[in-house]
Amino acid sequence: GYRSPRRRAALADERLSLRSAGLALAIFIVTTALSVLSMRLGFHEVFVVILYVFGILLTAVTTGNRLLGLAMTVISVLAYNYFFTAPYYTLMVSDPGYIMALLLMAAISLLAGNMARRVRRQARQEALEAHRTDILLQASQKFQQIMDEETLLSQAASELAVLLGRSII
Repeated sequence: GYRSPRRRAALADERLSLRSAGLALAIFIVTTALSVLSMRLGFHEVFVVILYVFGILLTAVTTGNRLLGLAMTVISVLAYNYFFTAPYYTLMVSDPGYIMALLLMAAISLLAGNMARRVRRQARQEALEAHRTDILLQASQKFQQIMDEETLLSQAASELAVLLGRSII
């Protein structure tokens, strides 16, 4: 059936592609490597959390995919727990404060990811509206130069076809 351009754009955002999954994986690997390096250089653990949140946000902005954003959030929280909280190299949590920190990290990441997707979708919608406005301005200028009814109808059909992206009979 017919889907509006806005709905088609939203569905395109949600499609999981190998390219976007690979990009998300690359962002996760780089984020984890930078986190390990920062800990070895003596940075505070909070810097690691910020790196992971940044990685999740970057994934949301570059892929626009909700599933990848959620997956990045989950694996980032698990990686933070596995690599950077005692007992190390396990998914156990020895300090109850870490549970709250992990939940907060997940909540902030999900919120930031959703906001990034909304901004991306809004930018796409605004670009589409600007394109439509340009088409209407050009059509208006052409209509002002038309002198006869047959040319007017032909031009109107042509402009509608351009605006709707469909042929007009």
